[in-house]
Amino acid sequence: MAESPFTGYWKIDYERCRQWDFATNSWAPDKVDREDLRLLIDGDIYDWDLTVGTDPAYRMVHTSVIDGGWAPYMCRDIVRIDTTDEGDRSDERALINLPKYYAGKPTAYIKIVKITDSFMYRISKGLDGKPSYVLTTEVIDDGQRITGYLMTPDGQVLYNRTLLRSDPF
Repeated sequence: MAESPFTGYWKIDYERCRQWDFATNSWAPDKVDREDLRLLIDGDIYDWDLTVGTDPAYRMVHTSVIDGGWAPYMCRDIVRIDTTDEGDRSDERALINLPKYYAGKPTAYIKIVKITDSFMYRISKGLDGKPSYVLTTEVIDDGQRITGYLMTPDGQVLYNRTLLRSDPF
């Protein structure tokens, strides 16, 4: 069995990433300051380990069975440098039905749907069982880039993210 093109280490491509700005009703540069992803696919096991942000930095993980049932999307830990700033970001999470993050607690439930070897959907529901978001992920450019669109349940695209294959971190 060939290795999945998703397997590897990925870092955010700041030049290509955009987020929807509701104030101007247009695309704007993405404000994320860090997104490091380790993704491992072994057969039908999908293992996601993402660190996003710098202060605070959230480590978000899930292990799912591709085309399987719901799996918890966990906040493994939160690293704060400036402990005087909570870094809540609840306004952004409210758009996709996510609660505040707490280390060791799930933030949502995830289901992975494989369309092809290089294209998958991640469907999410909140802790209350209500739809949260849909994330498309596609490996492109001979396996050197992942593109993804994060959408609300009604199809409003919130983010267009691109990750570049990187060395281990």
